[in-house]
Amino acid sequence: MPQGVASWFGDSTWSHKQGPFGEPWCRSHVPDVPAALEQLQFLYPRDVIDQLVNAGYARLVYGLRGGFKSWVGEMLQLGSDLTCCPEWRERTKLVGELRAPRGYSRARPEVGIWAGLRRVGLHPLVEQANSASAKRADWLVPCGRLNVAIELKTLSDPTYERDRTELWHAFATTVEDVRRGCPPAAIAWTISDAVDSCMGRDHVQFCLQQLPAVCGEIRSAVAASDAGAHVRL
Repeated sequence: MPQGVASWFGDSTWSHKQGPFGEPWCRSHVPDVPAALEQLQFLYPRDVIDQLVNAGYARLVYGLRGGFKSWVGEMLQLGSDLTCCPEWRERTKLVGELRAPRGYSRARPEVGIWAGLRRVGLHPLVEQANSASAKRADWLVPCGRLNVAIELKTLSDPTYERDRTELWHAFATTVEDVRRGCPPAAIAWTISDAVDSCMGRDHVQFCLQQLPAVCGEIRSAVAASDAGAHVRL
């Protein structure tokens, strides 16, 4: 794990009394911050964080150690949702997907729907099937004498938005790695037309080809630029 990222995540223990989760706004964001953190500590132990960071997917868990409120809030909401989902830890497929870069986008809505149904007093069940390959709904919700089957479908974000998200998280990770725990310099960053024109076409190619080059530019600029500089990627 890069030294800067390692210093960011520390020993992977998070307290509701210190760090980003000790901020007053967190207590108004979710009803029980300690309970949410308990779920997150199980879901993202240090070895899982190491695997994600080494694979280039620190963005999934960056909010665990601070950063922007949206990052921290996203993690808190996930932990809070999990507190509403009984026996979620025993659902190994769900746990695996929440820990996987490609599986997270599928599993996160499932957790949100599950928690939402529980919060309004419903008790969704996993529909039983005769075989693993048999088709079944995501949830079976008893409503009086009826069992209502719920099937979840998600729509992918537009390619341009996915590319912007990848670029933003790559930027944050690279800057943190370079500064290695030191306060960041006040550098203004803008995206050039050349980089912008590469986004919105092929997400996989953007991540494999353009993104590493941009990260290289960011790394060089952070190390060489003084406070007040304006860097155009």
